[in-house]
Amino acid sequence: MALLTFPHFPSNFHSLSRSPNNRFSPSPRRYSTTTATSSSTAILWFKHDLRTDDHPGLLAASEFRSLVPIYIFDHRILSRFSDEMLELVLSALKDLRKSLQERGSDLMIRFGNAENVIQQLAIEVFFFLSSFHLCS
Repeated sequence: MALLTFPHFPSNFHSLSRSPNNRFSPSPRRYSTTTATSSSTAILWFKHDLRTDDHPGLLAASEFRSLVPIYIFDHRILSRFSDEMLELVLSALKDLRKSLQERGSDLMIRFGNAENVIQQLAIEVFFFLSSFHLCS
């Protein structure tokens, strides 16, 4: 799980989406106790922990005005799953999506290398927030 946060105009946008070794890492340092503003957005990457009860990332994301929850079908992860395990993941994703919808959100599902997908999503969120800010 990783929590990436985006105020309307981050001062160092690229450092928000990559760690120094140019790979994503779901470490606790991804989310901090910094005070979120009412105009900020968080991206929560569900990787292995597909629950909503007592989820540390969801707890951290509750400080933010909006949340973009995402699950990524990354072939490097999925290739290690048996057919039975993949069925369990699909069932868990269905439950996760339903639980998020009950809370007024939804689960975005994308396919590809997690690093590329999250970087692209971060760009999309940043530009959406920028254009929204300019229109309001």
